Amino acid sequence: MSGMGGLSGSLAFGGGCVGEGGSNRYDGNDATQISGSGATAFELSSSSFCIECYIMFKSDDYSSSYRSIWHRWGSNMRAQAHTYKFGDDNYGLACWFNANNGSNKSFTVENLFDPLMDKWYHIAWVRYGLSTNQFRIFVNGTSVWQDDWAGTQSGNAEPLAWGGREDVSSYDSNQFMSNCRYVVGNAVYPNASTITVPNTLLTAVSGTKFLGMQSTTDANAGTCPASTTISTKRGAPTPSDTNPFCDF
Repeated sequence: MSGMGGLSGSLAFGGGCVGEGGSNRYDGNDATQISGSGATAFELSSSSFCIECYIMFKSDDYSSSYRSIWHRWGSNMRAQAHTYKFGDDNYGLACWFNANNGSNKSFTVENLFDPLMDKWYHIAWVRYGLSTNQFRIFVNGTSVWQDDWAGTQSGNAEPLAWGGREDVSSYDSNQFMSNCRYVVGNAVYPNASTITVPNTLLTAVSGTKFLGMQSTTDANAGTCPASTTISTKRGAPTPSDTNPFCDF
């Protein structure tokens, strides 16, 4: 089943400040990495998962290239998501979910952001199990893609990177990112066409392997698996008190 249509505009998450916390500012030359032997915790295996974050895009100068949201690359497996400019007024997501069992999925979802700049978006990649049409992508609480992906990933302690790709700098993004959460073994949200977008700080629910970009003072603050560290891969991600839970 292909994508389920576009999403025009962006939705407001309540009025005024309804939560506390911060974000990381990436200026197109930055990337955050969570690496170490404990990075096997990021393997999607055959379980449910939820990967989510809040993003405010700050530049539409894409130069016909991808701009990475999150990325994890390994031998015969990768999972990554980028924004992409498909045309003068056509933005969307490009995603790759490859696996070491040969069950690979790559797709694009166009016409998601109008306007793209200076608005907070909540994006969640969610799998509820391995049944038909159990994999969804939500943008601002609306399911914009529903399909199958029964891929399994195991055997690699590959880093998880946010704001840029771990391996190359040409995909680094110009954006704010906040409340990034990577959960394995728990879909977090119901399998439905719409979900309720949280309007307060995300917490470490069951299965949380990474939760970060909530600090106003430390770009590398957050929780991560044992035997891993959060570090700046490139540049200087800057902590900010700009967050998705306030009007600005």
